[in-house]
Amino acid sequence: MRWLFVIDPVEKLKLQSDTSFAMIEAALVRGHEVALCTVTGLSWRTDSGSVADCRWVEHFEPETLTVTQSHVESQSLSSFDRIMMRKDPPFDIEYVYATYLLEVAESENTRVINGPQGLRDCNEKLYSLLYPDLLPETLVSRDPKVLANFVRELGGAVVVKPLDLMGGRGIILVQPEDDDLLEKLERSSQQGTQRLMAQRFLEEAREGDKRIILVDGEAMMAFVRKPAPGDFRGNLTQGATAHTAEIDARDEEIIAAIAPDLMARGQRFVGIDIIGRYLTEVNVTSPMGLRELDELYDCNSADLVIAALEK
Repeated sequence: MRWLFVIDPVEKLKLQSDTSFAMIEAALVRGHEVALCTVTGLSWRTDSGSVADCRWVEHFEPETLTVTQSHVESQSLSSFDRIMMRKDPPFDIEYVYATYLLEVAESENTRVINGPQGLRDCNEKLYSLLYPDLLPETLVSRDPKVLANFVRELGGAVVVKPLDLMGGRGIILVQPEDDDLLEKLERSSQQGTQRLMAQRFLEEAREGDKRIILVDGEAMMAFVRKPAPGDFRGNLTQGATAHTAEIDARDEEIIAAIAPDLMARGQRFVGIDIIGRYLTEVNVTSPMGLRELDELYDCNSADLVIAALEK
């Protein structure tokens, strides 16, 4: 098959831990042709339809993390069997425009993973609002005073998150007794111009944030990210460490509730985050974790994913 991965510039990626390159390596080993492009390389014109300015991966050496690519050439998106949309957040208007171009490619009979309309619909923070029974106490607002009142009403620690970032960026922990509570929320909301999600802080988060990888609606494997000492964020980019984890009955209950709708929206490769008994995020744009699974379980998780996505 011919695969196109829409990713961030290669020089900005940490290839030793990057899930996209784990899948690229697996696709190459399985005999597929792989090309790379960025969102800026996507275009459309009346005489050629959807096009990508891309580079073919001529060689990838995992041990030295060396990538050899061809010169840039334009390829019709309809010439690819699979397109993997793996651009990292921020989820901004340029990202949205890229999904529209990929949606046109879908209409030209090219399979895009994850589905472009679903990528727009399933915001990684807000999608979970469709399942309020699975969430801790939550508020979404851009009004710092409303957010501050919510914190005081809960009477305990609250996690406040921006809606368009990843990797723990912009997340803060606030307390109702903070003298500068309102000021913190004003800064985080950029003076009331950006919506935030506020959720009751779950004490179980100190023991870890469980990431479960779903492929075609089925749980593949899971691991727990334990925060670094003195931190509360279970993000590997913020110093958290990965540990093995079981998928328990509550996890299966959550997966059963959300997986059918995710599949209906074309979301085939998904990472969900669970703390204690609660769903906290549903990651569809560029879920990470395959390199961590390989190290923890001595497996080749990317090969399992690519094998499934070939179907």
